[in-house]
Amino acid sequence: MALHRQATRRRLEAIVVDSGSRDRTREIAAAQGARVLEIPPERFNHGLTRNLLAQQAAGKYLVYLTQDATPADGNWLESLLQPMDEDVLVAGVYSAHRPRPDCDPITRFLIENEWKLTSEHTPRRVNVIYDWRDYEANRGAYVYFANTSAAIRRSVWEEIPFREMEFAEDADWAMRALEAGYETIFEPHSVVIHSHSYTARDTLRRHYEHARAFRTTLGVVDQRPLMLRLWDALILGIRIAQAKSTSDQRAPIHEVLGRLGAQEIGGWLGAHEELLPSELRNRLELQRARKAGR
Repeated sequence: MALHRQATRRRLEAIVVDSGSRDRTREIAAAQGARVLEIPPERFNHGLTRNLLAQQAAGKYLVYLTQDATPADGNWLESLLQPMDEDVLVAGVYSAHRPRPDCDPITRFLIENEWKLTSEHTPRRVNVIYDWRDYEANRGAYVYFANTSAAIRRSVWEEIPFREMEFAEDADWAMRALEAGYETIFEPHSVVIHSHSYTARDTLRRHYEHARAFRTTLGVVDQRPLMLRLWDALILGIRIAQAKSTSDQRAPIHEVLGRLGAQEIGGWLGAHEELLPSELRNRLELQRARKAGR
């Protein structure tokens, strides 16, 4: 278990929520000393499930780690918790992401070069509202918070629990914490190995869901017209196709443009959900599609 390899003297407890795994997850977690909670798949909800874990935990810090993220080294936990030790106004801290060794070259390039809010090569960032006009103008960057690997102060969670949400529950929580006067921190020295190689279809659905959640819950909308978004995707796609990745792989240009195009089309559709017929909205919803096996 990841906790056993951490360089820390803190008292730790491990709680696992299993929502219908078909392998030996429950048995392996229990054998490693974790307490396992089981819920049916249809009850899983990103916000409510995290509240369930918090209710079951006893510590003053709540550390969340999803099943597809692996600590990069033995300092992951201490680096994640230290900012909260140093400042009681820090409500939460989240980790940097590093792509998996077998990550596809498109996703690897994006993680290493484009997604600055989670890159381990980006300096530590403290989010706090000093200027409300700047906050309103740049809300998306302020509220970004990835609880793929994150720590939250229990006392703040008791005041500001997660809400029932299928997507962006972490950004929603961070927004409410910031507006209550707390700080959140991106800590690049706490690193997890985490990446996904999505198909173009799943990429479109994920970006649709995220754009829709950011718009309806956070009031954050990417205002770029669709043609400008596709032009930006073309420019970025050429950069990716020409780049030599750290894994010495190159992605075919048609594959790059397909993925990036799907990303931008999904984001635009999510930002303009009111223009879509209900049948199309239902087909685009990723959680609905997963439950339906599509």
